Amino acid sequence: MSSKSPRIAVVGGGRFGEMHLRAFAQMQAEGRAELVALAEVNESLAAKRAAQYGVKTYADHREMLATEQPDGVTIATPDHLHKQIAMDALAAGSHVLAEKPLDVTADGCRELIAAAEAAGRLLMVDFHKRYDPYHAEAAARVAAGGIGDVLYGYAHMEDRIEVPRDWFPQWAANSSPAWFLGVHFFDLARWICRREPVSVSATGTKGKLASLGIDAYDAINAKVNFEGGASFSFDLSWILPDGFEAVVNQGIRVVGTEGIIEIDSQDRGGAVCTTAGGMESLNLGFFKET
Repeated sequence: MSSKSPRIAVVGGGRFGEMHLRAFAQMQAEGRAELVALAEVNESLAAKRAAQYGVKTYADHREMLATEQPDGVTIATPDHLHKQIAMDALAAGSHVLAEKPLDVTADGCRELIAAAEAAGRLLMVDFHKRYDPYHAEAAARVAAGGIGDVLYGYAHMEDRIEVPRDWFPQWAANSSPAWFLGVHFFDLARWICRREPVSVSATGTKGKLASLGIDAYDAINAKVNFEGGASFSFDLSWILPDGFEAVVNQGIRVVGTEGIIEIDSQDRGGAVCTTAGGMESLNLGFFKET
């Protein structure tokens, strides 16, 4: 292992925490990072991940930080726990990558940003929707003026009900379809349009999950107005039927003065129609002929 390889620790070894462990185990095999530790409060899960990835485990992330002194920490815990863990990691001198949301309050996010700036450490959120090739293509076309001035857009992101009901019923009430899902597309709309939001309004509905003993919103419908007059609507829920073909259903469309871009992330396709170029289907999931 190179002495220059960053020493990385992970907090949370659950469903998405395992994705972090896989990524850093691969980077370790390539000599690009050293996976030094995992903090996981569930003893049986910690033992399982230790056997899978050969990683040292801790029940308390604070003990892990003090003992291992990692260069970077990634956080994949329940939403409402992100802030304190990130604060502890920054105070210990580590750079931080957190799963979304950074915190479940705007004030908490501001506190974390201030703490990172004061500590001189990087603080990042895993907005991986930006790296989807279809989304990257949409952002590039908008930046190049391909659809003119953005007027409005729409996005939806929906999970099967198994996510709040079966995956984390213990803490679903501390989250929402906006924090757990919508934050991805709030960021994506801002990133594609390269504009800052100026106002937001939203409504939420409770019923289905409440009937199962989970005090969480079934769905949230939000509207965000951006600089220059562009507006986006977001439909977010996590109560799709168990029989739906995928765990997540999602898509986004952007309309401008000179064109439209539509991306279906479930069926993996995209379409663009512009004044200058006419109709075009995007097939970025396949090799291009040269």
